[in-house]
Amino acid sequence: MVWGPCAAQHMNELSGQSLGGYLLEEEVGRGSMGMVYRGKQIALGREVAIKVLPRALARDASFVARFIREAQIVAGLNHPNIVQI
Repeated sequence: MVWGPCAAQHMNELSGQSLGGYLLEEEVGRGSMGMVYRGKQIALGREVAIKVLPRALARDASFVARFIREAQIVAGLNHPNIVQI
């Protein structure tokens, strides 16, 4: 997927905002399915990585299913260098 300037700008605007109990602090990566932020889980005060789908993809059931499958696969991994889901 190619990111247009409007999509990239909108996603960057999420830095500093909270989303579902998480504070999005800064963008750390970008991929074909969204952006990854360094953030904080507010309730537990722990540092986390947060992947956010663009609105257009979040409305597409096939992309949401792919996102969930990705999370399930990563959740099954256990290694000190892999962030837990």
